[in-house]
Amino acid sequence: MQPAEWQVRSGEDRQALLLITGAFRVGGGVAALNRLVLKTLSYCDGGRTRLTVLALNEPESTPLDPFYAHPQRTAWRPFGERRGPFILSAWREALRRRWDLIFSDQVGVASVLYPLARLGLCRYTVSCNGLELLPALLSFRRRLALFAAERRLAISPTTRDSLLSRFPGLEVRVYELGLDPKLPLELPSWKEPAPMVVQAVSGREWRLGDRVILCVGRMWRGQRHKGQDALIRAVPLIRERVSDAQLVLAGGGDWVEDLRGLARTEGVEECVFFPGYVSDEMLQQLYSRCFLFAMPSKGEGFGLVYLEAMRWSKPCIGGALDAARDVIVDGETGVLVADPHDARLLADALCRLLKDPETARAMGRAGRKRLGQRYLFSHFQDRFLRAIGWA
Repeated sequence: MQPAEWQVRSGEDRQALLLITGAFRVGGGVAALNRLVLKTLSYCDGGRTRLTVLALNEPESTPLDPFYAHPQRTAWRPFGERRGPFILSAWREALRRRWDLIFSDQVGVASVLYPLARLGLCRYTVSCNGLELLPALLSFRRRLALFAAERRLAISPTTRDSLLSRFPGLEVRVYELGLDPKLPLELPSWKEPAPMVVQAVSGREWRLGDRVILCVGRMWRGQRHKGQDALIRAVPLIRERVSDAQLVLAGGGDWVEDLRGLARTEGVEECVFFPGYVSDEMLQQLYSRCFLFAMPSKGEGFGLVYLEAMRWSKPCIGGALDAARDVIVDGETGVLVADPHDARLLADALCRLLKDPETARAMGRAGRKRLGQRYLFSHFQDRFLRAIGWA
């Protein structure tokens, strides 16, 4: 027997076509966004919506995760970065029927549909996420796709405002993201921090202490905006005032070795840790173990990792120049740094909390309360369905 949320009501089914980069074996915030969208469309309207999902960058062997979309009501086609077959399939599907929704997760992907939209053969909705909208990356082709969209959805007020500052009068709706539904607000049974031993940059293994600064994010040379290098440069300044402070940088990418070298150059190879890509269980243990969470980015379109830290009642350090300011309430749930890549300013903000556990705990509690009031999956569902006109 099907779960209640999948039981189909009488009446005509809605049909949605999703053209996305990936959702399951493709990392990053856009993949997390796509999982939220899949789950929302699968749940809405009593489970009546049928999905056709074309995933450009998803490895071809990737199966559909039934937690996010019912396999009997979802046609799932990963293309393994084969752009030609993806474009042909997108055109074929877009022309096959009159869809209730065609959704694309990026303007680059949406550009595939621009010729059809220009001829009046389809209408599509595109998500505007931040990084791909930077002037250097917003090519003429992507601009055409942006302007031709029936709906433009921004994942944060900051992303919307950035677009409108360059293109005044453009209609953009905001649909802020939410916590992944696989991460309920209730914490795992091992709420108390578990002892953890991790290998430092020096090669020695150390037990993580009580003053752990955690940053979670990809580390690619082409995406240095997240500020992991600034955190490493801040560590010597922090250790002058908080001698037992440790920094854990979770994630992977082609920038890791350079960052490890920077830790050696700064003389902090014994207190900086790169555990790499970690399992979901270990990631939750790191959130549980850390004293605070810090991602001093200059280019976040939203910042889902802040929500994961808030779930564990951890105060968050972010930058005042991107969408972190939409999630973090400065002085209440964390601290926003005016120039997040300034090592001294960053060290001052981190030490302020590391040396004041009572304030840090109060900010963590306030962050968890804000999460429960604004950023749960149910909140995202409501925002997304309103944004596409389905609620």
